[in-house]
Amino acid sequence: MKNNRNALTTIALLLLIFTITGCAPSFNLPDLSSESDFEFSNGEIIKYRGSGGDVEIPFSIGGVPVTSIRGRAFQHCDNLTSITFPDSVTYIGNWAFSGCTNLTRVTFTENSQLNRIGEHAFSYCRKLENITIPESVTSMGYCALYYCTNLTRVTFTENSQLNRIGDHGVAFCTKMENIEIPGSVTSIETATFRGCTSLSGVTINNGVTMIEEFAFWKCYKLVSIIIPDSVTTIKGYAFYQSKLQEIIIGAGVTIGDKMIAENNYFRDCYDNFGKKAGTYILAAGGYWDKK
Repeated sequence: MKNNRNALTTIALLLLIFTITGCAPSFNLPDLSSESDFEFSNGEIIKYRGSGGDVEIPFSIGGVPVTSIRGRAFQHCDNLTSITFPDSVTYIGNWAFSGCTNLTRVTFTENSQLNRIGEHAFSYCRKLENITIPESVTSMGYCALYYCTNLTRVTFTENSQLNRIGDHGVAFCTKMENIEIPGSVTSIETATFRGCTSLSGVTINNGVTMIEEFAFWKCYKLVSIIIPDSVTTIKGYAFYQSKLQEIIIGAGVTIGDKMIAENNYFRDCYDNFGKKAGTYILAAGGYWDKK
């Protein structure tokens, strides 16, 4: 409230200058978003009532820390251009910012305590360009960043505690070129990166044990992949319709049907070499061989 009083005082002074001189001062007016912009109860923002623009969620409202954003609280807020979260927020609810079509920037403070990002939390934010997930986040829900078609970069911090990215979590992010998956994630779930048609660089850190069905389906620019030794299972269609030409893989991995294409040539080759670790390359006629 003190900040709002200061802002109002500033505007009053600017208006006084205008009245005396007849010239509008060339200053940018401060953002007057206030506690009244938020419907709030028991630590949770229930609904945003403001006019949009660059919004900074307050650390507390009426002396009560803001700890969560209710599902759909900002959904379809077309005037929202950026959102900043305070350290106090631990949960972002399902569909909370879905369909905010002009949202370009999401910022978490350095000491963020965010723990969970809900289903569809930022889906269909078609102007969102990049996002850094705080290390405190352990779970990203189903379709959390689904269809963010302008998203070029998703960054997980060095000490990430993330253990789950839900099905279709980053699907159809068609401008994203690179992704590094933390070793704290145990399973790359169904269709997590489906339709990421510009994705050409994938780093899977040691710790991941399973790659689920359709995880990298239609990643047309993906030509090589290193499967870490921790991976024990790659489900059917995991890299279906990608353009893989080189696979570095550990020993003894169980591989499902049609991992890459409408055949099992890679699996047959891998099995024929006794599921040995090594580098496998695409050969003539769509067959595979071991280097």
